[in-house]
Amino acid sequence: VFTMNGGTLDVTSAGGDGIDSNGWIVVNGGTLTASVNNANSGGGLAGLDADDFDQSVTRYGIFITGGNVTTDGTIGGVSQTGGTLTDTTQSNSR
Repeated sequence: VFTMNGGTLDVTSAGGDGIDSNGWIVVNGGTLTASVNNANSGGGLAGLDADDFDQSVTRYGIFITGGNVTTDGTIGGVSQTGGTLTDTTQSNSR
């Protein structure tokens, strides 16, 4: 489980996912930037990676309730109720 409530965190991964949790990733506040180097891996790495969101089993996934999150690489299973999420690989902001 990864939880961020404030501050600034800048993660750059040379050969794996930026932030990889086998449970939840929760951002309640602060500024989080997670980057990956897909050139070293052949692609498919995630800036943020959490276990799939599956309501029928357990509610794991990525939850953004506040703050500013910027990532490149893939992202999946995001539940956003606040804050700002920018995926630089998709050139859009959610």
